[in-house]
Amino acid sequence: MKTNFNLLFIIALLAILVQGCVPSPDVNINIKNDSLLIDTTISSANMVKHSIETVKANYIVAKIIFPAGKIRIEPGKTNLMNGSFKFTNNDWKPEISYTETGDTGKITIEPKKRIDDINFNDSDTCRWFIDLNPEKKYDIDMQIGACKGDLNFEGFMIQNFNIELGAGKININLKNTSVPNVVISVGAGKATVDLTGTWNNNLKANIAGGVGEIEIHLPKDVGVKAEVNGLLGRVDAEGFTKRHNTYSNSNLEKTKYILDLNIDGAIGKVKLVLE
Repeated sequence: MKTNFNLLFIIALLAILVQGCVPSPDVNINIKNDSLLIDTTISSANMVKHSIETVKANYIVAKIIFPAGKIRIEPGKTNLMNGSFKFTNNDWKPEISYTETGDTGKITIEPKKRIDDINFNDSDTCRWFIDLNPEKKYDIDMQIGACKGDLNFEGFMIQNFNIELGAGKININLKNTSVPNVVISVGAGKATVDLTGTWNNNLKANIAGGVGEIEIHLPKDVGVKAEVNGLLGRVDAEGFTKRHNTYSNSNLEKTKYILDLNIDGAIGKVKLVLE
């Protein structure tokens, strides 16, 4: 994933100043599976709801591009996806598509306008609340301009998790996912990442920061190694042993799996928490 921190940082500052939200466009559903049903209901002038019912595909590639505002993702119960999207401008409706090829399905949720094409008013509101079915396997790819976000993927089966955040405050819950590949880029603000829980494989995580704080929660009963590089304000790593720029816990090389983190960038604070 290519990251442009200058662009994301500008977007972030605009969003923070107005505390509003941004584009999310007209609905355009693309269906290639005749058995698939997608319901689109407009409940009011500024609220749109979408659902993608149960599908045949077991592996889902989910791409979500969110300009700014408030976003929440959590486990659903029945459908592949349920979404509630609130906005103050009808030009900001989400554009949603779903396609299937063999056993792989692809969900795309994105604004019609590019995330660097943003006009805010003080009264603007943009909220995306999305439920995803945790019984499918996923690749998650997210790009966010600026937000206050809660992304709860606890218990999901995730192969690859990529997120690019311009600015804001975001909580990313990957507990009990045993995700092997993680890429997180944060321009400004604070990101809290939960990697605790049971692990059935190794983890390779690359985490890059611009300005702000990154807090990572890790399991104390699994071997952890974190290499930290860049212009850092402070590293808080209680319970870790430091050697040069590498932090390790007491279980490193004692457990079957290793959580290997590479943290790089101009970060105001890095906090590693063992639980």
